[in-house]
Amino acid sequence: MPLDSVLITGCSAGGLGSAIAVAFQKRGIHVFATARDVSKMKHLSGIENITLLPLDVTSPTSIAEAAEFVKKSEIGGGKLKYLVCPSLLFHFASFGGRESLGMDGGLMLVLIG
Repeated sequence: MPLDSVLITGCSAGGLGSAIAVAFQKRGIHVFATARDVSKMKHLSGIENITLLPLDVTSPTSIAEAAEFVKKSEIGGGKLKYLVCPSLLFHFASFGGRESLGMDGGLMLVLIG
């Protein structure tokens, strides 16, 4: 059975994503930790079941490259069980809020469980 996996954005040192990454890893879930600059995630390198990936959430090319890496990975059978995007919370307002994402109703949450 493949290991469950999560992709988390904004995992630079001191960020919310970094703390979430460690929490998932401690629960036995493989973490694809991402940040625009991989060198800012040195604190996560060498931790079992954490893979560091470059990802700029404002770049469609960067998003596609990260998605392709996960698909080709044997971890999680090439699929994610969870996607956590705390870095998008900081960019959310600049994109026009919920309406610009087609969210005229419903609830946008980041859950850790």
